[in-house]
Amino acid sequence: MSTLSTRSGEQLTDRAKTLRNRARLEANRNLLFWYRELYRDQFKNLSHPEELSILEIGSGTSPLKRFHSNVVTSDVLELDYLDLVFDCHEIDKLAVIEDNSLDVITLTNVLHHLKNPIDFLNSAAAKLKPGGKVIAIEPYFSVLSSLIFQVSASRASGF
Repeated sequence: MSTLSTRSGEQLTDRAKTLRNRARLEANRNLLFWYRELYRDQFKNLSHPEELSILEIGSGTSPLKRFHSNVVTSDVLELDYLDLVFDCHEIDKLAVIEDNSLDVITLTNVLHHLKNPIDFLNSAAAKLKPGGKVIAIEPYFSVLSSLIFQVSASRASGF
């Protein structure tokens, strides 16, 4: 099997999983409540986030745009509800977003998936206005959370 067909198959699997997880998330009022609280906390130090130019990286399952309609959503997967589809490792080549044009780049549970997070952050910095921010939320891996992740990963259930 060629690398291209393997990659295409993986993307189809990832796309199907993302759509399934997004549907589960949208149907789960409790989880949406906690995401709203997460985003409220994430943007609490920004005055008037609804007026800012915000790019979200890894928007596949994310409900952020539901709470902040001004957010530009993006992912590497082709999903019809996204504003942009691109590989964030190539953000410096993304002409549709000019350098020095963003107030915020946000990533929720994304950074640990990147092949080269430091290179991404360095490239992303050029897209930020002076004083712009990258806000990254990542899972905390402790002894307890590791056990929880192992148990939940061993089960084939979603949310």
